Amino acid sequence: MTSRVYMDMNEVQKMAESYRQRAQLLRYIDTSLLALIQIMRCIAFVGQVGDRLYVSYLEQHQPQIRFLSQQLDEVAEDIERAVQLYRDF
Repeated sequence: MTSRVYMDMNEVQKMAESYRQRAQLLRYIDTSLLALIQIMRCIAFVGQVGDRLYVSYLEQHQPQIRFLSQQLDEVAEDIERAVQLYRDF
């Protein structure tokens, strides 16, 4: 006895779009963090130690946010490919 798997393509496509939107939001955050880091570096250059610590904190998290946005984009692409393969099969 074989079992069949069915996909609600509309719902799965909505899920892929949701991942894309989250990835886009993280890209906006990434860009904002880079701008904030540059501003804080300029301020820290004047000599405020606390600001340098804040810049260091932001610099640690910015690559992680960029990585997460890339991963969400990858998941969205995988879901879209799965829908396409299911539709074409």
